[in-house]
Amino acid sequence: MSEHTFSFQVGNFRCTSITDGVSKRDFESVADRFPAIPRQEFLGSLRKAYPSQQPLNWSMNCLFIETDDQNVLVDTGIGPREEGQSGNLIGLLEEFVDLPKVDAVIITHCHGDHIGGLVNAEGELAFPNAEYFMLAEEWEHWMGQEGVVTRAEEGYAQLLRSKLQPIRQRLTLIRAEEEFIAGIRAVAAPGHTPGHIGLLIESRGETLLDLSDTLHTRVQFLHPEWSPRFDTDPEVAAQTRAEMLSFAADEGHLTLFYHLALPGLGTIRRDGDIFQWQPWEGESRTALS
Repeated sequence: MSEHTFSFQVGNFRCTSITDGVSKRDFESVADRFPAIPRQEFLGSLRKAYPSQQPLNWSMNCLFIETDDQNVLVDTGIGPREEGQSGNLIGLLEEFVDLPKVDAVIITHCHGDHIGGLVNAEGELAFPNAEYFMLAEEWEHWMGQEGVVTRAEEGYAQLLRSKLQPIRQRLTLIRAEEEFIAGIRAVAAPGHTPGHIGLLIESRGETLLDLSDTLHTRVQFLHPEWSPRFDTDPEVAAQTRAEMLSFAADEGHLTLFYHLALPGLGTIRRDGDIFQWQPWEGESRTALS
């Protein structure tokens, strides 16, 4: 594993976790993101989840998949920003593929750190030949007639338009549980946003479950019921989290999370109502067995 990328196989598919960026978060700043949880209880659980690590590495792990016949990117990172602290995805991705040869871009949800890289600094599509995919409910939530864009303050509304309108003519709205690319199926994971999805990726009997922002920190393996302030519906998000972690554990899926430290990969084991995370530590899937 390099400092910024990690490639691995899922059957015939070559997958690469690419970090768009990493921020350092001390325990107090992580606790700030969970204001509904009693602070000392949360900090105590954080110390159990991270017994020897502070600050935490809060990553943005985009996924690049080379299937049998397509180059597929999942989420686009934070993209260009005026203060010059742009994400790293584009430069790192170009080590694997020319941007015009990206065939498909999947958006798990429309928060800024997932859609920011859809366009470049000039407002043009960063992946000019790609087809784009998003759950229909997610597009409607943000860009529909009664969507966020219609009621947000103008600066934020314009930001959404600048990122999402350029993909509209190339956008395919998908349904949950649909296999919309051969070997890639959408998995409904609402709560973080109404149309937030995971992806079940399968090739030759091997699987990868990309759960995106279903979970943000290891403490939520111990407490799936705890939701951060940026979950749109905390109760639904908590229910989804428990269901998805159970699914991953019971089915033995290799699992990817967007915000866990690069590569964000591991397996999950169930221990009653809590879960144990086993991060990727080897160069092959057998290292996780």
